[in-house]
Amino acid sequence: MPNRLNPSSIPDVAHCVSTGAYMRLVIEEWLLDRGWLPALPVAGAIMAAWITGDSRLWVVVPVLICLILPLVLAFVYYAYSLTPEAAAAIRPHLTRVDPDGSLTLIPVADAETDVRPPVLHVGADEIKSVEERSSQRIVRLHGKPFRFIIIPQIQ
Repeated sequence: MPNRLNPSSIPDVAHCVSTGAYMRLVIEEWLLDRGWLPALPVAGAIMAAWITGDSRLWVVVPVLICLILPLVLAFVYYAYSLTPEAAAAIRPHLTRVDPDGSLTLIPVADAETDVRPPVLHVGADEIKSVEERSSQRIVRLHGKPFRFIIIPQIQ
């Protein structure tokens, strides 16, 4: 898919994405791709309760749901919230599109400490696709599942 990033549609002001918005996108994509994994133990408990007819096993089903699902979501959160793309997205930054189609996220220096995090550069060949939504543009990366760059749309 061709790179459809237009430099004139990128905001010239510093912007950032909330941690919740970034991780909501990651969780949505993860559940669409691997949502059947947490269902395996629950399905096993339901099958065992159905086959044996033991009503005590039906109590295990909600317990599994309450134990497994939060653990899976916590694992996904910690695995993807510490990626360079997530760190760059949640800090105020400027987004530049280079003539070759690559993206550069330039962080804004912290006002209190004047510390500037490292610049994140994403080559044009690393961009898998660009999805446009009503309020944001989502840039998906090759070879890095559930890793995105989110750019707000100019209103």
